[in-house]
Amino acid sequence: NTFINEAFPSEVSDNLDTGENASRIYLKGGAGTYAEIKLFDETDGKEALDQIKANNWIINEANLVFYVDKTPGVIEPPRLYLFDTETNFPLIGSNDEFDASSSLRSYPFYGGVIEQSDASNIKYTVKITDYLNDLVVRNAENVTLGLTITPDIRQIAVSNAMLANDTEKELPVYATVSPLGTVLFGSDLEAANTNKKLKLEIFYTETD
Repeated sequence: NTFINEAFPSEVSDNLDTGENASRIYLKGGAGTYAEIKLFDETDGKEALDQIKANNWIINEANLVFYVDKTPGVIEPPRLYLFDTETNFPLIGSNDEFDASSSLRSYPFYGGVIEQSDASNIKYTVKITDYLNDLVVRNAENVTLGLTITPDIRQIAVSNAMLANDTEKELPVYATVSPLGTVLFGSDLEAANTNKKLKLEIFYTETD
């Protein structure tokens, strides 16, 4: 199947694939957009990872928290899909629970489900505890993570997609099923929105 979207507005297209920290993260189903996230790279965050290792902290929980830059009238996707771009598998822990009867109840520890306290405060929280522990304890490779939307997290198939630069890349199939999209606040924000900056939350126990 071939999906073709109309061209994105310049405010979106000019901020895609810039190689720099983004002020906004644009996600769109269909023939849309996805994002790549690199945690703890040489420029941003490696010192934090080294500090965790040096202090031998025990990681109890780690989350990525994405806040929505809400546009009135837009229906937000029910869930985000965070995956390892090397293996194309979602960051779901081995002990998480599959629910055959419900997508939103499947993998509750992973999370990623939309949370809304009021019209202007909408967020998604994705748990990455196992991923961070693999980096700290097992010296796993700090791979690039992919982020897109999904109408059903139980479906993890991938297929080749043609990108804007005429290269092919395997991406989650179910991101193309939904027409929904969202705009998330990134890490390089203007002062007025710093409280909605993309957050990495780490809860840890200090050891003697």
